[in-house]
Amino acid sequence: MFKRISHKFGWSREKETELSDVISVEGEVTSKQKYDGTKRDWTRGQTLGLGARAPVPHTYHNVTLSNGDINFTVDDPSLYEEFNEGDRVLINYKERHLVDYDFVSPNFSKKQEIGRTLQQRVFIGAH
Repeated sequence: MFKRISHKFGWSREKETELSDVISVEGEVTSKQKYDGTKRDWTRGQTLGLGARAPVPHTYHNVTLSNGDINFTVDDPSLYEEFNEGDRVLINYKERHLVDYDFVSPNFSKKQEIGRTLQQRVFIGAH
């Protein structure tokens, strides 16, 4: 009875974050950009007080990888040097999902997955 009441008022719903296994898809290098700028680095640079630090010079090595459905833009000097625009690559990433669990009628014996939302794709590497 308590499970049914909890379910009715939404008190029994739980959320968990799940990280998938590594997913590998074929894609290509769609763009490369190298430029100088600044970056906030909390371990380097002059202290501005209250723990804040001034931006430090940084050379960006942005590489955009895509397979049509997914896109990653990564600041990585080694990928920048290794690949050229148009190169075919194997993109490795993980997906982080927010999963909802709750009791489902008519059987309130244990919680079941009732929803899953993609939160983020996390770039692992490319080769």
